[in-house]
Amino acid sequence: EEGGAGMSDELPEGWARARIGDVFDCWGGMTPSTSEAKFWGGSMPWISSKDVKGPVVAGGTECVTERALAENRLRKCPVGSVLVVVRSGVLVHTLPVAVTSREVVVNQDVKALDSGNPEVNAWAALYLRATQRQILEANRKDGTTVQSIRMPELLDHELAVAPLAEQHR
Repeated sequence: EEGGAGMSDELPEGWARARIGDVFDCWGGMTPSTSEAKFWGGSMPWISSKDVKGPVVAGGTECVTERALAENRLRKCPVGSVLVVVRSGVLVHTLPVAVTSREVVVNQDVKALDSGNPEVNAWAALYLRATQRQILEANRKDGTTVQSIRMPELLDHELAVAPLAEQHR
C-alpha cells in the first residue's frame, strides 16, 4: 500500500490510513461586501489567513453580523473544526493549521475541515502541522503574488490513524 506525502509504507500494528476527503467534510468561506456596514461589527468571528497564527483560533480581527450569515455563503465552523490556510504568501514556508475553540466563519483563503469528532479533528491538525513540509512540496501552487494549496490533492492526502485505545491514551 502506498503512503501519503512524507509517510513511509510502514505503520505501527493496528494503525490505518485514511484519506482526508473520506473522513472530513470540507468547506470554504467568503468575504461579505466590506462596503455594507450591516455585515460587519457583529459577534461571529470571521477568520482570514492572518488570524491563523497558533494551534488554536478563538477569534479574528473582524466579526460579522447575523445578517451577514443570513445573506452570504458563510457556513459556521463548529467548535473543534480544523482551519487550514490555503491561499497566502506564507505558504512559501508554512502551512498554518489551527483548531477552533468557538464557532467561527472563514474567508475564501481558509478551508475548514470537520470529521464530527473533536479528537479526530485535533489529531488531523497535529498531523497536518507535522507533515506541512511534504504537503507544501506536493500541493503548493505558486502564483505571481501568493501561493495556494490545491484542495483536491490535500483531500487525497492520507492521515495515519491510531487505533481507538491509542487515540484515547
